Amino acid sequence: MKKRGKSNTKFIQILYQPFKDISWPYTSAKEINKIIDSLKDKNSSGYDEITTKIIKISKPLIISPLINITKKMLAQGI
Repeated sequence: MKKRGKSNTKFIQILYQPFKDISWPYTSAKEINKIIDSLKDKNSSGYDEITTKIIKISKPLIISPLINITKKMLAQGI
């Protein structure tokens, strides 16, 4: 039986070249504000035990760190 792993990989690499000049429009405070404002007011929480009410109340304090985290995520791809 013939192994095809290498030929398939090479085929994919030839056909699908990665984008070299891709630029990410980083997020802004306006966009983060819009997302937080669109959250429904709920008292229930997830695993982190943070409710949407807490997020909305603390928005002025967390907006800058959220923007920073989002920009780094997009720039680094993680």
